[in-house]
Amino acid sequence: MKKLVFAALVLTLVTACTGGNETNRLAEGAKPKIVAAQVHLAALAMDVAGDNATVVLLGSTESDPHSYEPTVEDRRKLDDAHLFITNGLGLENFEAERLAKSAGALLVDCSAEIPKSFLIRPEEEDHHDHDHGDGHGHGDEEANPHVWLSVEGALSQAAAVRDALVRLDPGRKEKYEANFKELKGELESMRDEFASEFKRLGGCRFASNHDAFPYLAREFGLEQVGTVQATPGRDPGVAERRELQAALEKARAQAVFLEPGFSDSAAKAIAEAARLPTVIVNPLAVGEPAAGMYARKMRENLTGIRDVLEP
Repeated sequence: MKKLVFAALVLTLVTACTGGNETNRLAEGAKPKIVAAQVHLAALAMDVAGDNATVVLLGSTESDPHSYEPTVEDRRKLDDAHLFITNGLGLENFEAERLAKSAGALLVDCSAEIPKSFLIRPEEEDHHDHDHGDGHGHGDEEANPHVWLSVEGALSQAAAVRDALVRLDPGRKEKYEANFKELKGELESMRDEFASEFKRLGGCRFASNHDAFPYLAREFGLEQVGTVQATPGRDPGVAERRELQAALEKARAQAVFLEPGFSDSAAKAIAEAARLPTVIVNPLAVGEPAAGMYARKMRENLTGIRDVLEP
């Protein structure tokens, strides 16, 4: 009897010290609750889940993903959550694993299954970016984290959400798979349409407000020749602006991309000095997530770039 009491006491102490290892269980017939660390992930999760799950954004719709840290109020959104989905690749500026464990949610790194050969690292980016010497790191391997700004990357992340939902809620497997199939068809059709258009127009050489678009450029045959903010939120100095303007002139750039949610005064000034048009290209970092948002915003992005190139 004493041995049983002692064993129970030890188990209680271990559980108290570790916080337990159990995740929140999905009650029979209940809808899964998904908390997304990023706006684009919330939108993709809504596409995959349809009306079969509840999707909540962790931060605010205006949070800068490069510097955001969850508040106490944000952490409460994870109460009773079943899945906590993150972008990974160093984009989240907080300890997602610890946050998920403390809430009893299953952490899903939506980039974990993306092949390493797909990822773009700083030395592989073929634009003439100026170096501030204190660039922002994007994870252990320093891969650029903006994989969702290509159709292939977005579909890989959506597939991660689908697989997690199927494991959690196998009774709705067919619905999740059908929703993913519909999303895949829509996005691949859009990709094929615009890849053909950009090939006809000879691509686009551009600078962007920050280094968000190497995957988009690679997928659609565009060329990024510079960035305004090597560190998001930090405008370049006078010498750095001159260096970028010289790079734009040398590359015969055709546009400067501006991004909602980021300061763009320096980018506008550089575009004006270089006599280049500006294009709003939305990285889906801010805004109210909704089903269909990803496809809609990406089509708007690609249409805007195409229209700048039209003779």
